[in-house]
Amino acid sequence: MLDVFGSFQTLVLLVLTVASLGLKAWALFDVLRARPEAFPAAGKRTRTLWLAVVGIALAVNVVVIYPLNFLNLIGSVAAIV
Repeated sequence: MLDVFGSFQTLVLLVLTVASLGLKAWALFDVLRARPEAFPAAGKRTRTLWLAVVGIALAVNVVVIYPLNFLNLIGSVAAIV
């Protein structure tokens, strides 16, 4: 028998995983290309802190592939900010 729901769930998790990795990679690239003075001027923390936060979030997402993991969700929120 064809397992339609299992394959659909696998597809959804694959899309979420790729989207999460892409979001965090883009956020890391965006932090790298921004000037360091722009962060305090916008009322944010320093560039170094954001590089560490987004870099760790990306590394955790690479190690823990499951996109609905608590650490990956926190990392996605950090990348969105």
